[in-house]
Amino acid sequence: GTDSLLSLAWQQGAQGAITAPANLMGAALRRLWDAWLDGEPLEAMQSSISALRLKLEEQMPFPPLLKGLLATNFDLPRWAVRPPLLPLDEARLQEMAAQVRPLLDDLS
Repeated sequence: GTDSLLSLAWQQGAQGAITAPANLMGAALRRLWDAWLDGEPLEAMQSSISALRLKLEEQMPFPPLLKGLLATNFDLPRWAVRPPLLPLDEARLQEMAAQVRPLLDDLS
């Protein structure tokens, strides 16, 4: 499954999801998993996770964006993308980082 539908997938018997944005929002996905196991409401957390995923999908393909955001948000080196992908230019990365930051803060 995908992170944007994770709680719905669990309700249908899925065991989890392999998703690239987990590198960016792993703690939030873990909290969602713990809430699922504890029988807590998932709607608000799932909604925030889905909103972040939708924002990331505005920049397709989004691997260059993810790599740039990981570098920006976690003070890591910016990893290169492999052909046929092209790196995201710095101005676009900063624009998207500004849009993603409040969504990440909402997941904290």
